[in-house]
Amino acid sequence: MIIKLYHMSEILKLGDKLKPDYLNKSINCEPYISAMENGLDSLKILLEKKLEEQNEEWDNIAKWCVEGIFEYIRKTEFPHIPSRTKSNYYFDNLDDFAILYQAGWAQEPEEEKSKLRLYEIEMQAERVYKFDMSVFDEAYDKMHDYKDPESVIICAREYFGGKNTEKPVWEIMSDCPATAVKDISEFLKNIE
Repeated sequence: MIIKLYHMSEILKLGDKLKPDYLNKSINCEPYISAMENGLDSLKILLEKKLEEQNEEWDNIAKWCVEGIFEYIRKTEFPHIPSRTKSNYYFDNLDDFAILYQAGWAQEPEEEKSKLRLYEIEMQAERVYKFDMSVFDEAYDKMHDYKDPESVIICAREYFGGKNTEKPVWEIMSDCPATAVKDISEFLKNIE
């Protein structure tokens, strides 16, 4: 069965086929996954080292650390679910997309916003999972604000276990190929 979803991108073009990890960002969380494989203390040492080196901004370190922890929990406790870092993300309704857009893009300069496109995509309804993005955001906040990997582990288990918050923002995750079939970027002008 073919389903229709929505996907935003700065590089995708109409008719393009989305492949898992087409932006090749999974490599960014690999050091954190490796550290988790050696235990939580190993992860804490890696974080201390990254902070001492100051080669990256803390925002990026926190993001990829959270992704690494989530990937480790997924691999070890939820292996039937595809990798977050090697999946693409979609929305099954434009209201959830509007929430994401307002939180992350609406304040950007016009030049940056003009690069973003919104597409209706089609894909086979295989290996499609729906999770509350708010649980992931909570994990990021715990890491960013408190450097608390233990709380991130709890959030990862809740996320993959299907927990949702009082006001969930649903993201659809899949590692299956999809095709951009309709450019609906005009919708972006209606949510500012």
